[in-house]
Amino acid sequence: GGLTLNAGAVLDLEVGPVSDLVRVTGGTFAAPDAGNVLVNVIGPVDPHTVYTLIDWTGASSSVTDASHFQMAVGDAPGLPYLFVVDNQLRMQAAKGFLVIVR
Repeated sequence: GGLTLNAGAVLDLEVGPVSDLVRVTGGTFAAPDAGNVLVNVIGPVDPHTVYTLIDWTGASSSVTDASHFQMAVGDAPGLPYLFVVDNQLRMQAAKGFLVIVR
């Protein structure tokens, strides 16, 4: 079991009232170093919502921060942003912005 994301992998994830979630519950979760996995978020991003995109609770992993991932943000550089908390890759837009990423 587990999930290995290779360099150049692209994750297309929808967010909104019902959002996509990749859940890894066992085995090993691995991602390459330094932004080699592109996260493409599709849908309206509410700046008051934190979206969990990947949850690897229950899996072993060396992923400890969001540096393994890169956001595809189109015309909104730096928004939204990714962070890792408690074995989860999460995303949130900066406060005061409603960002639509396609």
